[in-house]
Amino acid sequence: MSAHRSYNAGVAHRRESRDPTPRIAAALQRGVLAADEVVHLAVPVQRPGTFGAQLESGVRAGTSGALGTQVYSTKSDAVDTTGWNRWAAELVERHGADPQAARQAIRLYLALTDQRILVVRRHYLTGGPREVLISWPLADVDRVAVSAARQALTLTRGEAELRLELPKSLKHLPAVYRELPKALERLRRAG
Repeated sequence: MSAHRSYNAGVAHRRESRDPTPRIAAALQRGVLAADEVVHLAVPVQRPGTFGAQLESGVRAGTSGALGTQVYSTKSDAVDTTGWNRWAAELVERHGADPQAARQAIRLYLALTDQRILVVRRHYLTGGPREVLISWPLADVDRVAVSAARQALTLTRGEAELRLELPKSLKHLPAVYRELPKALERLRRAG
């Protein structure tokens, strides 16, 4: 019984220590950041609705494999893309993103630098950065909120909010996600 507990404690420790910031910062240094810009925190995020779509696809694939036949879902046959389209439209209208990049954005990086906060579209296969969707000076960002209940990260700038989805449940993510709001405040005071 004690071996089981110690194994779980080790897994929890490794989970908490996997800060993605160094890996993402190195990727962003290649063409996205200014030469004098320093990344303080960076995390992968995604477009709202991505997690649910992944779960549905996994369930459908598992059921198809178990039954040995293709399984179709009536829900996915009439896919409701209004939420995805609305999110992309808000990204363009309220936040000034490129329309084509906003429609194609699924996997993203959120980076908090010493000068600004960035939302960068990621390449779907390699995970490398593609184009900057949003670049706001730190002084313009009112708040960063991370919600475990909604599995969301929300950026507030004036009256406009940008909701991003966490890649998994907050309890399974590194502590850096929970540190984002405090890090923003600390950088705004220092800047």
